[in-house]
Amino acid sequence: MIKKYIIIFIILLGFGCISASPISKQTTNQSTIYNDWFKRHGKWNFKKAYETNEAQGNKGYSFQTNWAILDMIAKDDVVGLKYMYEKLKPDPEHNMTFFNGIAIPSVSYEQQAIDKRSIKALKFLLKNKVIDIKATIEDEKTQKELSLFQYTTQKIKEAKNKKDFKAISRYKKILEILQNYKEK
Repeated sequence: MIKKYIIIFIILLGFGCISASPISKQTTNQSTIYNDWFKRHGKWNFKKAYETNEAQGNKGYSFQTNWAILDMIAKDDVVGLKYMYEKLKPDPEHNMTFFNGIAIPSVSYEQQAIDKRSIKALKFLLKNKVIDIKATIEDEKTQKELSLFQYTTQKIKEAKNKKDFKAISRYKKILEILQNYKEK
């Protein structure tokens, strides 16, 4: 019984097929989230694991990568996002866009950036086309799909009801950013 739990634990940590193409910068002094992710998963090769039938390893890698990116967005860790983007970029089938929302239940990168008011992360994700300005977010209360503009406007209304002026200011800045990318 204990062996079963140990095996599950190892799989969840991404044990398995370690191979990789070297990257020029493996870790950074400025992003602990990226460094922690890289120590566990930096040498993981998604394609090789797929070819050797390491489905559980790929699943663990996918979930851990998605959650690391969500943590970076929440903390507005643009340095970590840049490193992650560059690390995942060589594999177009498994880049940052692929991991967006992969872990269920999970919020999308768009929703995380707006909910956490992560302005720098939102700019980075839009600039690098990791997220789409035309994306929608499901409103938990109404179960309706809202555009990023509608969702942000709803967040402004909620902040006004709470008299949270800092949040109002940041959500208005997010609307400006969204508008700028809509016009591009």
